Amino acid sequence: MKKIILFSTILLIITALTGCSYEIVKKTSNGDMGKPTNQATELSAKDILDLQSKCASSAQALFSTLGYEGTNSDYTNHYNSKLNKCFILIDSTSIPDDFTYKEL
Repeated sequence: MKKIILFSTILLIITALTGCSYEIVKKTSNGDMGKPTNQATELSAKDILDLQSKCASSAQALFSTLGYEGTNSDYTNHYNSKLNKCFILIDSTSIPDDFTYKEL
């Protein structure tokens, strides 16, 4: 029984690490199934650059809208073409008003 649980756990970990991939099959105009295509490669390099640019400008606008501009903060953005998502990481450091320090 322990061997089955161990094997199942190893199989689950391998599946999680390698990920799952699938292909989309497009239907042609005459009704035949065409060649499988990977959805991530359907975007051209120009399209991806445009989306990265939009991601950068949206991240900058959000950073300003949230009031971080002019503070001790910074942001980094990333566009993931496989997920078709824009990510923003805001790094902010603040010191409480009642913070005191002592020089040594």
